[in-house]
Amino acid sequence: MTTTGTLTASDACPRDPGTAWQPRATVSYITSATSRTAPTQYSLEVWFNTLATGGTLIGWGDTNTTAAPLTTDRQLFINSTGNLVFGVLDSSDVKHTITAPTALTTSTWYHAVATFSPATGMRLYLNGALVASDPTVTTSWSYFGYWRFGYDNLTGWATPTPSYFFHGSMRFAAAYSAVFTQAQVTAHYNAGR
Repeated sequence: MTTTGTLTASDACPRDPGTAWQPRATVSYITSATSRTAPTQYSLEVWFNTLATGGTLIGWGDTNTTAAPLTTDRQLFINSTGNLVFGVLDSSDVKHTITAPTALTTSTWYHAVATFSPATGMRLYLNGALVASDPTVTTSWSYFGYWRFGYDNLTGWATPTPSYFFHGSMRFAAAYSAVFTQAQVTAHYNAGR
């Protein structure tokens, strides 16, 4: 992974005595250093504490710089109304999103997991609970790209966000090649709260 911008430490998620990554809201993000083929199934996971509405937690794009990528998807972000959103670009180049029904509260730690596979479709979990799903989305766009944490281009996604950069704190952000079950999501949430 490579980073850009100045990184500072802050308190970590509730049960962890360590520190969290606190990106500077307009310049900091983390990205993978080399491109690879976009995964066809995956789980995205992060503990986060947002200080402002909007911003990308985790995303996939065809560039690992702040230059506007031609393609972005596999997005976990906060929209302009403060709701957590998971977005997928299908194999027909159509964008699909599912949204948590309740707006997030600033300065509160949350645990989020988004999963996708052809067998299960899209699922979004917040604090251990399944809050949104769409089993009809079973394909994803295939291209070379990079995982990015704390920033991605959200042009064209539902309910535009005022900033593409995340402003807050993150801990244990990861992209997995396996699809978490409800039991695994619950276990990870209980381990951190």
